[in-house]
Amino acid sequence: MPDVTVPQWAAQIGISKQAAYKRLKSGKVKLNSRGLIDTESAAAQWEANKDAWQSQRGAPKRTARASHELRSGESGRRYAPQEDRASFSEAQRAREWLRVKREKLAVEVIEGKLVAVAEVEAAWSAMILTARNRLLLLPDKVAPRIAAVSDVEECRAILEYEIWAALTALSEHQPNVQSIS
Repeated sequence: MPDVTVPQWAAQIGISKQAAYKRLKSGKVKLNSRGLIDTESAAAQWEANKDAWQSQRGAPKRTARASHELRSGESGRRYAPQEDRASFSEAQRAREWLRVKREKLAVEVIEGKLVAVAEVEAAWSAMILTARNRLLLLPDKVAPRIAAVSDVEECRAILEYEIWAALTALSEHQPNVQSIS
């Protein structure tokens, strides 16, 4: 195709003159040495440099004729390989999904639906330590009382009472763990 002026090129591809000059200013399309636009190379430059998300931001859908104009001559070869454009789009999509997941997790932490692993581990450690200490104290606490009692049922009742007291204290245990702010 012949070299054309910027307004002629804008009319050919169906965009405003302002949009055409914006493409030139951003460097996505370049003028040749004579200050004109080679339509084939401009299509290739635009295709190689455009934002992959443009179609999702409200850009009009490309017609079959516009897609055909992006091909080089009769060979049908595209300037930017399809797999390169697809991989870039996939990378952008994956990055957006990660951002969405991160924001969702942040909201769940704020709402108190999620807590840090370190908090849970600290709470369990405190509960286990409390249970261990209470159970280790039972022999020293109960032995003098049991030694004075000769009745088996009374010994059993003393042991049962102390074990239940230790378990109740464990079930009512409130660890001193602060939540994430």
